[in-house]
Amino acid sequence: MILNAARSAAIGFLLLFAVSCAPDGPIVVNPGQERCAHCRMDVADMRFNAQLITEKGKRYHFDSIECMEAWIIENADQKVAHAYVKNVAQPDQFIEREKALYVKSERLASPMGAYLAAYGTEEQVAKAIAEYGGRELRPDELKAVADDWKRSMHDHGNH
Repeated sequence: MILNAARSAAIGFLLLFAVSCAPDGPIVVNPGQERCAHCRMDVADMRFNAQLITEKGKRYHFDSIECMEAWIIENADQKVAHAYVKNVAQPDQFIEREKALYVKSERLASPMGAYLAAYGTEEQVAKAIAEYGGRELRPDELKAVADDWKRSMHDHGNH
């Protein structure tokens, strides 16, 4: 009897633990449901929503790619386990940060003004550049773009 009670308690604890653990992937949030971890504005334009999860399991939401990149720079002590950006061409689709293709175009305004958008395919990138102009960026170029954006925001007193 005691063994059955202990077994039931252990199973209950394991189920509770499993349910309370957040998934490693991105989660769907509604506009205004979360605040950006970097600029503290509401995450409202879901085409530009970005999310990251640290190695400790903490999830952060961002209103733009530039805010996520700035947060990563400013929080270098935090180890990022997973990072995701929205595919502007298919806003219901998240893409792993390192696998996404990026376009920087001043005719494609992102929420915080760095003019960055993420796409899932070369065809989507080509279509975006044909429509908006600009240029394709590699994921390893995002840090420099975020640094420039942060500098310009501070120079203009916006951030």
